[in-house]
Amino acid sequence: MSSLLLNKIPFFADLSHDDTLTLMGCMQQVAYSRGEKIFREDDPADHLYLIIEGSVKIFKEGLTYPTILATISAGGFFGEFGLIDGLPRSASAGANTDCKLMRLSGKDFETVIRVSPSISRNVMRNLVRLLREKNTAKK
Repeated sequence: MSSLLLNKIPFFADLSHDDTLTLMGCMQQVAYSRGEKIFREDDPADHLYLIIEGSVKIFKEGLTYPTILATISAGGFFGEFGLIDGLPRSASAGANTDCKLMRLSGKDFETVIRVSPSISRNVMRNLVRLLREKNTAKK
C-alpha cells in the first residue's frame, strides 16, 4: 500500500514518514467479493477501512429494501467513527464490487494515537472539522 493513499484519510494526512510507516505496519489487507457484507448495523465498531480497489456501499437495512447512504470508491475510507466513540456500527457496509481493503483494528488505532502526538492531533482536528461542517450545513 502506498503511503500517499494512507495520507488521503483526513485522520492520517500530513503525518511524518515514520508515523506513516508505523501506521502502515499495523494495517492488514483484506478482500471482499461483490455483494459480501463487510459489517452490519449494530456490529461492534472494531475496524477502520481504507479502500485500495473497488467500491463499498454504506446502507441502512430497510423492511423491503436497503437505503444507500454512500458509495465509497478507491482511496476512500469508512468505519472511523466507531473507533473514536466505541459505539456499535450505525449502518451496514457491503462490497459494491470485488474490492481490496486495508483494515486497522481499534486496538492498533488506540496504540498509534497514544504513541504518536501527530496522529492524535490529526484525529482531533478532523473531528472538529466535521463538527464545523455539520454546524455550517444547518444554517
